[in-house]
Amino acid sequence: MAKSDDRKSQGLREHTEERQDKFTDLPDEILEIIAGKIPLDREDLTLEDVKNFSKFSRTNKTTYGLFKTEADKLALRVTKLLEHIVHGKQDEAEELIKKYPKLLTFRGDITDYSGRTFKNITPFEYTLWALDRHMWDMMLAALPDNETGQDIKLSLLQQYKTHREGRGVHYILNGQSRQERHYDFSLIDKLKKYVENCNHFRWFPGEQEAYWREEVHGAQMMLPVHVVNEYCYPTRSFSPRPSFNEKKLPRLIEIRTIPSKGDPIPWYSLNGAPIFRSGIVRSWLGGSIQFEELPNPGLCKADLVALTALREVRYADVNKLGLRLEIASTPDPASHKIPIGCLG
Repeated sequence: MAKSDDRKSQGLREHTEERQDKFTDLPDEILEIIAGKIPLDREDLTLEDVKNFSKFSRTNKTTYGLFKTEADKLALRVTKLLEHIVHGKQDEAEELIKKYPKLLTFRGDITDYSGRTFKNITPFEYTLWALDRHMWDMMLAALPDNETGQDIKLSLLQQYKTHREGRGVHYILNGQSRQERHYDFSLIDKLKKYVENCNHFRWFPGEQEAYWREEVHGAQMMLPVHVVNEYCYPTRSFSPRPSFNEKKLPRLIEIRTIPSKGDPIPWYSLNGAPIFRSGIVRSWLGGSIQFEELPNPGLCKADLVALTALREVRYADVNKLGLRLEIASTPDPASHKIPIGCLG
């Protein structure tokens, strides 16, 4: 029986090689036309199709040269979309998704502003980790209202379930491998300790300054972009505490200081910059932000309360997202659209 199976396998390999030889014996002009007619990001292409093209392209030099260009184009588009997502460039990401919606089902590697390198991650999985509700709202609204859009919604639902039921995403930071389901809002704990120790006079000489510069400032530089956008919101501060349920989030990551001196400063340019080794306070400061070398704990408490509320609102948002995806991925002839702004 084993010998019979071996003979069948050998015959299949010979048949396949013969067909490939006939294909690659075609004139170069014909081969180039064929390759050009197989864009790897077309709407009806599945991930399995791309894998098969990739395998076929490696069978010999001719097919490798034909299909490598298309595969490279796809990889570049996936990387560009991931870059837009982690940098908070929502409009640019939306434009790319509307043109190539299947990109939401592909994986790639990307490094964010804070130096985290995410391996083998989809754009949607990143938004789940970062808790970027405005970004995933945009993704869902950008999907086409057709069979392709429905298939992508099913893929996003599966990504959501796998993410929530598993260990989340994997990334590398400062050479250390980490696994997280969601961004942990570590800044909240840093601010809480700062406020409590100030109120109870628990600092030793020099300890308060060092903690503010190293721990609080360091945690601020590790914020995902959407949290920085909340800090830099141009028309409201953190006190009184915002509801964090606005339909649109201004995607600003520049600090306008008090007093204003020169041009706005990009938030992440402060990461490791000795001249700015002081923390950032938003509090009640209107449309501006203040650098503080040793801030009053009252100012920090307003930020602490606001960020704690933001975390809870986004946790609630991601919990509701599962039901939204369940409803949206169920075939409905009347509508495939996903309601936006239903998060309360």
